[in-house]
Amino acid sequence: ALERIAGDVFVHSRYCVDQRFSREKWRAYYQFWIRKSCEGRADVVLVAERDDQVVGFITIVRGKNGTQAKIELVGVAAAAQNAGVGRILLLTALQWCVEAEISYITIVTQGSNVVLQRVLQKSGFLTRSCRLYYHKWFTDAQVIRG
Repeated sequence: ALERIAGDVFVHSRYCVDQRFSREKWRAYYQFWIRKSCEGRADVVLVAERDDQVVGFITIVRGKNGTQAKIELVGVAAAAQNAGVGRILLLTALQWCVEAEISYITIVTQGSNVVLQRVLQKSGFLTRSCRLYYHKWFTDAQVIRG
């Protein structure tokens, strides 16, 4: 169920908007990531259920020093979006951090993911930095001339 959600929800990802990554390729990337998170990459994977259906998840990875962590993945199934599931997952993750004696947590998201940004801001997160990343794919026929 988590892989299905992961394959559908990351439409703001840089991989999704990059024309060199097919839908199948970026879906497989996030499905692999959530699978590995459940297999131990993440310190905790919290899962939201509604009416006996899995509708979302959030993953937390503790930093090497033990007092910091990062949220790596947040996914809410389309049918459960705009129902507060993401906020509940986030608040539950923050409670886990308090209990685990985490003093600082970060999360990175895409600029186009306004919904998550709003949830983060309402939950007390502050913007630490904004970055723009650019890339260009070259074909074999292209030559750079100075």
